[in-house]
Amino acid sequence: MISAWWISIFSILYIGLLFIIALKGDKSPSNRFQPYIYSLTLAIFCTSWAFYGTVQQSINSGWLLAPTYFGAIILMTVGWRLMARIILIAKQENTHTIADFIATRYGHSRKIAVLVSVFSLIGIVPYIALQLKAVSESFQLITGASHNTQFWYTDPTICIALLMAIFSILFGTRNLDASEHHKGLMLAVSFESLVKLFAFIAVGIYAVFFIRDGAFDVYHAAMADSQLAPNLSNYQKPLTYLVHALIGAIAIFALPRQFHAAVVEYSSPKDLSTARWLFPLYLLLSNLFILPIALVGFLDFESTPFQQQYLTLWIPLASDAKGLALLAYIGGLSAGTSMVIVASIALSTMLSNEILLPLIIRSKIIALEQIADLGKFVIRLRRISIVAVLLLAFFYYRLLTQFNVLSEIGLLSFVAVAQFAPPLILGLIWRGGNKRGAILGMLTGFSVWFYCLVIPLFVQAQWLHPSWMQGIFNLSFIRPHALLGYEGLDPIVHGTSWSLFLNCLVYVVASLYHKDSFEDASQAAKFVRETHLDHLSQSPSIALAQAAHKQNISLGDLKSLLVRFINHNKISTLLENHSNPITGRLIDSSPASSDILIDSERLLSSVLGAPAAKLLLNGLQQGPVDSYQSFNVMLDEAYEVLHHNRSVLSSALQSMSQGVCIIDKELMVIAWNDKFKTLYQFSDDRLYMGASIQQLVTHIAQQGGFGKG
Repeated sequence: MISAWWISIFSILYIGLLFIIALKGDKSPSNRFQPYIYSLTLAIFCTSWAFYGTVQQSINSGWLLAPTYFGAIILMTVGWRLMARIILIAKQENTHTIADFIATRYGHSRKIAVLVSVFSLIGIVPYIALQLKAVSESFQLITGASHNTQFWYTDPTICIALLMAIFSILFGTRNLDASEHHKGLMLAVSFESLVKLFAFIAVGIYAVFFIRDGAFDVYHAAMADSQLAPNLSNYQKPLTYLVHALIGAIAIFALPRQFHAAVVEYSSPKDLSTARWLFPLYLLLSNLFILPIALVGFLDFESTPFQQQYLTLWIPLASDAKGLALLAYIGGLSAGTSMVIVASIALSTMLSNEILLPLIIRSKIIALEQIADLGKFVIRLRRISIVAVLLLAFFYYRLLTQFNVLSEIGLLSFVAVAQFAPPLILGLIWRGGNKRGAILGMLTGFSVWFYCLVIPLFVQAQWLHPSWMQGIFNLSFIRPHALLGYEGLDPIVHGTSWSLFLNCLVYVVASLYHKDSFEDASQAAKFVRETHLDHLSQSPSIALAQAAHKQNISLGDLKSLLVRFINHNKISTLLENHSNPITGRLIDSSPASSDILIDSERLLSSVLGAPAAKLLLNGLQQGPVDSYQSFNVMLDEAYEVLHHNRSVLSSALQSMSQGVCIIDKELMVIAWNDKFKTLYQFSDDRLYMGASIQQLVTHIAQQGGFGKG
């Protein structure tokens, strides 16, 4: 064992080093190593679960390659176009969180944004708690200390949580713009990725070549052991492996922290092209010694169930290799802190943009018009959210993590966020998917996840009566681990299969039953349309372009709106680029060009989210900011006008007995009714928002709509 004082000192010095690296990264103007930093940042996928939990998982299953790693590798090497498409659309639509992305696909639905944010919070808090558990227990293991945990305020883990919150606040919420790259933070995270990889490989080399006589010696000894041989030679659970691999693949784009690292921190096509080979290579190197470490730990060391969860640390400790044990501890600390920091930043952005800020605006709890600097207010809101998320994780750690090992907690969270996959993936390939289908599908999938996986955890914690495991009202065919009588499956496989199946089924059926709204149709056309990586430039908003032609928004009014959310430096840069070339001064009464409006919407979206930004600018077209009594009134009126106009147009078109299609002055389709679609037998790839009139005329002629000839 090592003195608790020495471990505390080394921990503080290491975190201090991360601070220095982050500060250096923020100040450095160079982007020379950006593709490599981006790829290593994706390695926050490898958390404390990967560093400790997968070792224990491998000894029970005998898997040579961890299935979640396998799924992630397949996605980045074979299915990388899915990632490219998500990144491209996110950049075009100016979305910065997984909640914003899915909501934008379904007509900028506030309900979906709130739903995804709440589900993310429920699903990710246990995962953050896992990191706190791993860091706290590894500290206990290496120091041999046992702290008093009778009261929450005496548990030193709360200090760990608060330190992580401080780091997240200092380097994750320094800027209001959610789309802005966190160069310093990402540099620190990429450094942690190298540290944990180096530490894990060092422990693996020590276990295989210093404790044993090489890989063949480990293999032969394991095959000679009556307990290990069956796990290594009898591959009896292919379904379990494949389902775990599917979960790992989905997690690469559905986990809020992975979405942040892959999308928000993306800067150029070189990032993804480098990540396609470097990130899989990183996962393979991380996986190289997982099974050997597990086998050596089982063969050569006596260990308790608690120590078996931390074989990566226990092997050098039991061998009295204190230097290596310290390195392993720092590696585990790196794995935990990097995940917690990025996850808390992603969650805080979702909570503030999609829930707290809209709630404050609608309920008028706080008079926003009386706040001088709304930008600082939004930053403060995000910082409060970070602290709240980590405190929630701490109390989850106190209450429930004692009943689950590391691998079980990690998979529980993975299955929760996997419920975002059906509306996200199907929304990219099928125009027919709509808001109602997405909402009902996610509610169904999440409910099944909770019933099949969380209810048993509550029963184990004695929060619920054991009779729950026999099914509601003792109905045996709906038991949490045996829905419809399917017994004998691994609980994770059972819960994942049923939740994703019913999620997809309800999504498709509800989408077919409920008609698409105009918002659904317009956004579906943008998301389903074939896209290419070379088109990573954001497309202008149609509404803003029309507003520019009308010239209803003056630069002075636009600036009055922006100063409430955006820092003065960014506003000065924006308006300076369009200032009078002779005098260099801004003329407040001059109309805002389409370029300024598009840039303004992008800036507002990065702070408030795309829906709120569009509503604010649409409201601004109705009159100058000063004509409104308050910010709340402006937002409410903009929303009502937008909702009323679209509802009237939709009702009018659908009530007509003739087939009607509306074309804008650019000769592009903007609306139609069902009669028009069926009259000429239009398919979804022929009739959509933004289709050219030439395409429509050609199709009608092919259908004989203009007679013979």
